[in-house]
Amino acid sequence: MPDCDNWTAAMLLKWVLVRDLSTVLAMAESYGATAFSEDGTSRTVVPEDLSTVMTGYCTDTTLPLGQESIREAVLRSQPVIAAMKEIYRALQQGNLETRARRNGTGDVEAVAPSQWLSLKFHSWNGHDFAVPTNVEQDILNLPWAFEDYVRGEVPAGALPAVWPDPLFIAHQALQIWPSYETTQKSDTVELPTQSIDEPALNEPPERPSGLSDMEWRIYQQAGRLKPDYDRQRGGISEVARLIAKGPPQMKFQTARRTLTRARQKLRGQNN
Repeated sequence: MPDCDNWTAAMLLKWVLVRDLSTVLAMAESYGATAFSEDGTSRTVVPEDLSTVMTGYCTDTTLPLGQESIREAVLRSQPVIAAMKEIYRALQQGNLETRARRNGTGDVEAVAPSQWLSLKFHSWNGHDFAVPTNVEQDILNLPWAFEDYVRGEVPAGALPAVWPDPLFIAHQALQIWPSYETTQKSDTVELPTQSIDEPALNEPPERPSGLSDMEWRIYQQAGRLKPDYDRQRGGISEVARLIAKGPPQMKFQTARRTLTRARQKLRGQNN
């Protein structure tokens, strides 16, 4: 079972994309969970798999179905493709270790880095599999159904080997893909000192040149949500998460980049 130290493939991908630890760790709670409806019936919760994470990241629910929504999905798919390439590269180079039961039956073992030269991920019903491929990167014909691998009904020595629900070492992922907070020098703002004759600090600043109306509105929204965010370490990331929760919905990375850009423009204007 996944936890804070062992992540599923879906948790790993979401981390590489959003770098929000609380969001990633919340995914682990859905494994083995049961949902109850108002009529008293219950059902097993289907956890997020790689396919679900990809679809959720690429889909903008604020856009109506049509060409605009399709274009946005295509644009958002580029970071997903890049993230998957990074993950495969880390696995093939041995920088990221994964462990699983061979065919879902054997003892838990580490999957050798060389194996990842002919393995790729495949999602099925909330589960992610590392499955063997041919030279064209197509999945080989498997002699058993995916359900059989999940239930542990396939002999460990059966070929080709399939690795259901591989788990990844979380601290390795955090080292390879550090959080955005640690990659930034600082989220603090050095406010210029003012004399008695200068305008008060609480006077609303004017929009600096080079900043769009949309960027300025996001900056003003951040000030309303958390007035002192730019005086605190990590404040930009914290308020960017609030903005990302919407409405309107906006990606966390976009909100943070916008606030950082606005801060830099304002500092340049005041110098």
